[in-house]
Amino acid sequence: MLRKKFFYLATVVCGTTLTLALCLPACVKSPVIPAKPPNVLLITMDTTRADHLPLYGYEIGRTPNLDALASDGVLFKEAVSHAPLTLPSHASILTGTYPLFHGVRNNGDYFASDSLNTLAEMMKSAGYDTAAFVGSFVLDSRFGLDQGFDVYEDDMIDGRQKHTMFEFKDILAERVVNRVISWLDGRKGVSDKPFFIWMHLYDPHREYEPPPPFDDRFAAHPYDGEIAYADSQIGRLFDRLKKAGQYEKTMITVTSDHGESMGEHGELTHSVFIYNATTHIPLIMKPPGGKFAGKTVKSMVRHIDIAPTILNITGAMKKADKHLIADIQG
Repeated sequence: MLRKKFFYLATVVCGTTLTLALCLPACVKSPVIPAKPPNVLLITMDTTRADHLPLYGYEIGRTPNLDALASDGVLFKEAVSHAPLTLPSHASILTGTYPLFHGVRNNGDYFASDSLNTLAEMMKSAGYDTAAFVGSFVLDSRFGLDQGFDVYEDDMIDGRQKHTMFEFKDILAERVVNRVISWLDGRKGVSDKPFFIWMHLYDPHREYEPPPPFDDRFAAHPYDGEIAYADSQIGRLFDRLKKAGQYEKTMITVTSDHGESMGEHGELTHSVFIYNATTHIPLIMKPPGGKFAGKTVKSMVRHIDIAPTILNITGAMKKADKHLIADIQG
C-alpha cells in the first residue's frame, strides 16, 4: 500500500522518462544495501541556483564543503526543480510527486496529505528516528510538511523579519545547525535507531546580507557570500558527523528548492518565471560507504527522483524508482 500511494504519480502522470527508468534491463543492479540501515541527512538550501556554485563552473563563489561532498559522492549536473517557490518545491522533494498532484501551488498553501505518504513517514515505518529543522516560517508545520517527523523544529520566535519583499521570519543557518547538533547530541545513549534528518537553510535569500566575515569577502557579490556562509555551516555539521564516526555511515543529499532570477528576464527574485535561473538547481548525493565517489552525472534528474532514490539506497523500500540509480551506475 505504501508503494502504491507513493508511486501513484509515477505510474499515472509522470510519463516517458520515469516509465523508461522503471523498465530498465535486469542487468542494472541497485547499490548493495548495508546490513545496518545507514543514517540519512537531507539538506535543502533555499534560493540557490546551480550556476553560482564552483561545482558548476562558477569562479567567484567559495563552497569547500560542498566541493568535498561531491568528491565523496555523486554530482548531478542537470537537476531541475518543479516550482520556483519554497513550499511547493519541498512538497515535491518530500513526496516524490509533482505540484499538480500534491496540490501545493504557492507558499502558504496547505499540504493536503491524506492520500500521500511522505519520505519521513516511510523512513519512520522503516525504523528511523525522524527530525526536521527549518530556517523559515514559509515551512512552518502549519502548512503540513511535518507529517511523519518525530521532531519538527520551526521556532522563529527570535527570527529576523528584515526582508522588504518577503514577510517570512527566518533564522540564520548557524542557529539551524546548532539545533541539529543539539538533537544529535541528545540521542546519545537514548536511541540506537538510524536517523533521518531534513535540514533546511534559508540562506541565501534576499535581502542578501551575509554575516561576517563573508560580508567583507563578498562585498561586491553578497548573494555569493550567503551561499559561502551556508556552506560553512554545512561544514560544521559534517565535522560533527565525522567526529562521531557517522559521516561514512550516512547517506547525505544536498539540493536547493529553486534558484534566483537576480534580474534576468525582468524578474528580480523568483516565484513567477521558470527559466534556468530558477529551475536549474544543485544536487549532490553521497551514498554510505564511499559508493560512487567522485562520479558526475550529466543526464537530467528531478526533485521527484530524490525521495525514492533515498528509499532505494537505504533499503527503506524494497522496490523504488531506479532513475537516479541507473544514472549513477551508468
